[in-house]
Amino acid sequence: MKRFVPVLAFSLVATIASTSSSFAQQRRPLDGPHAQGPAFALHRLHHCLSLLDLTADQKDAIEAIFSGAKPNLRTDLESVRVARQKVEADLAARADKCVIGADVLSQHANSEKLRADIAAVREQVLAKLGPDQQSRLEGCFQDRRHPR
Repeated sequence: MKRFVPVLAFSLVATIASTSSSFAQQRRPLDGPHAQGPAFALHRLHHCLSLLDLTADQKDAIEAIFSGAKPNLRTDLESVRVARQKVEADLAARADKCVIGADVLSQHANSEKLRADIAAVREQVLAKLGPDQQSRLEGCFQDRRHPR
């Protein structure tokens, strides 16, 4: 009986978390110019880079970084979508709580991989910029995070 209570509590928390995240994700898509998810970070990065005075060599190097990362990021984004749809389908089908919990963990792992890959792209881009450009880029991110 003592083991059943923590398992039940975990299942309840996982169900609530997956339900609330699915509602939140229905309101805001993961892609597009008005998204607020991990994929929008690349849109912000492009926007902030457009405000910098980049040399032709920097532009070429950064474009190569984006081109090289694009297939991997698309795969990551698709895996997040598939995992989210699986959670929603299992919730609609009233699947076992353990199945839903596993789905939520899978969705979270896929989201974290996408975030890590986006962070890696950002770090590669920052490495191509000079110190002044890096500080201006970070300032652009701060302005976007805290609008006035």
